[in-house]
Amino acid sequence: MKNFLVTSALILAGSLVGDHVVTQNAYAFGVGVQPSTVEMTIKPGDRQRQVITVGNVHKTKTISMTMGLADWSLDETGQLVLSPPGETERSAADWIRFSPASVTLKPETSMDVIVEISAPYKIETKGDHR
Repeated sequence: MKNFLVTSALILAGSLVGDHVVTQNAYAFGVGVQPSTVEMTIKPGDRQRQVITVGNVHKTKTISMTMGLADWSLDETGQLVLSPPGETERSAADWIRFSPASVTLKPETSMDVIVEISAPYKIETKGDHR
């Protein structure tokens, strides 16, 4: 049985003062995420969990966020390129769930979110999945 490396870039869609924001740089919008990437080596049919912490760094604003995924790659200059989930050949988007998927955080508070990766029993493409 082969192991597969699953790497997910985390993206947050937030509601900040009525505006919807999707960003790679969540901290610029008052959101902290630790760790900002999740990497797991997983065998077909296995399930793994990791905890991430999302935080509201605003001093006065309550924020609501929904966790989301994007397929990703690096371009020829090493810059991050995001694609809709499930669009790339090595997408792991269907394998990943967040619990809870949405959170509301009061100013200067944080919450743990579980990232669960459930690899299918049959994986056609060997190697890294993102």
